[in-house]
Amino acid sequence: MTLNRTSNGLFVATLTLLLPALAAWGQVGTPGDSGQTSAFQETDPYEKPERKEPSMWHLPAENTPAAQFARATRFEQEQRRSRAISAYDALVHKWHTSPEAVLAQRNLAHLLEESSQYEEAFFEYQYLIAHFAGQFPFLDVLDHQYRCANALCGIDNKFLGLSTRSMKDIRRMYERLLRNGPNWPNAPEAGMRIGELREAEEEAPEAIAAYEQVQNRFPGTPAAHDASYRAAVCRHQFATAHPRDTQSRNDAIAALAAFLRNYPADPAAEGLRARWKELEQQSLVATYAQAVFYDRNRHDRTAAIAAYREFVRRFPDAPQAREAAARLQVLERGAATAPTQGVRP
Repeated sequence: MTLNRTSNGLFVATLTLLLPALAAWGQVGTPGDSGQTSAFQETDPYEKPERKEPSMWHLPAENTPAAQFARATRFEQEQRRSRAISAYDALVHKWHTSPEAVLAQRNLAHLLEESSQYEEAFFEYQYLIAHFAGQFPFLDVLDHQYRCANALCGIDNKFLGLSTRSMKDIRRMYERLLRNGPNWPNAPEAGMRIGELREAEEEAPEAIAAYEQVQNRFPGTPAAHDASYRAAVCRHQFATAHPRDTQSRNDAIAALAAFLRNYPADPAAEGLRARWKELEQQSLVATYAQAVFYDRNRHDRTAAIAAYREFVRRFPDAPQAREAAARLQVLERGAATAPTQGVRP
């Protein structure tokens, strides 16, 4: 953006408008701060929809809410959906506190959903939740929101054809559903959708966090089983992509081991066991190499003792275990670290 500097007053006014946005941008976290990676992910467009007020753009054709509702219903019965939607919306804007407003808002959302305007329908259902709480079947509305989100993300084709921005928008719908109904029957599946969308967005740490939240909040459910599998796979993929990240490798080993322990009969267990062994071997080599490095290259006796102890504890059956235990005993008796030459890694 190029600021117009021909007038000091205009420049100052423009800068004043920009400052709040710049300040907000500077507060956006990085991965690891709070699970957020962009300003879009920090906001919830469904948090509190602005209340509909009387407006010249939403003028009802009738003089009472009852007459306006009858008019909208007639349009709906005549399959004139666009006219019905406008009529119901005008009623809510004009007579927000009337008994008809609740039914009008609900019918408005239904018609948008039936017209495949799923994003708009989801928002209007959320408006119903935010402004007419306790005046409609709550779980039914959550189910309708869930159907809207599923229709938008295309569960059957695994999000093919969706842009990254679209996936973020849809993910926020599922996140809102979990806030709306943390104990709603479909909440575990909604949590799974969040993880799957995070994977599709190539945000592995966030996907893992979503899957592990499903496991923690909904233990014993089929979704928890699936989430355990996906979390283990994601952790393995992340560890493989970051071979020098010891913590990620250890976390992946723990996740794989947990799945194998909890679901030993799962058809995927054999494949995950092979991945677990692969990472265990990598960890074995890295742990022993670290002990030798502290012993031979760094000459750090304390660190070498700790590393040898860790190796012997974790890998008592490894080929290097006997040599590591012997070297550990020597160091624990007070011997100096090994010379640079003469120690076989």
